[in-house]
Amino acid sequence: MKIQFINILTASALVLSITLNTSCKKVEGCTDTTAINYDSEATEDDGTCEYEPEITAKITIDNPEAGTTFMGGDTINIHAMIETQGEIHGYEVRLTNLSTNEEVLTYEAHEHDQSMIHYSEKWVNNVSGHSDMSLTVKVLIDHDGNEVSETVNFHCHPMM
Repeated sequence: MKIQFINILTASALVLSITLNTSCKKVEGCTDTTAINYDSEATEDDGTCEYEPEITAKITIDNPEAGTTFMGGDTINIHAMIETQGEIHGYEVRLTNLSTNEEVLTYEAHEHDQSMIHYSEKWVNNVSGHSDMSLTVKVLIDHDGNEVSETVNFHCHPMM
């Protein structure tokens, strides 16, 4: 009876030892599920998590200035600058006559690896009635639909 009790006690101690050794074993690695190097086996974060670079874009519309009024036949010099950090998917420029809801100028570019983009275009004011206009420059940050945009509104008089 004594030998059987010692065997049970020894077996119990062995199971407890195995359980303690495996449950206390630390696996270092990246534990953030949003990181590109997430390690599902890691139990302790070791500070090595890596993330996709955040892509940013700054849009500056130099011309036309907001609130400007143009007369019929005037040539409007459109100029915008896009500064990016990280790779973008492309950009769009749209000039819309808000009074008629008509796009009078459209430009789309599918460009990658650009850190500085200068956009210049000339448009002649040929509206047939007083028109509020909207110039929008939109940067397509990625293929997931994330974007940044800037808009300037101005007014156009018709030709006399």
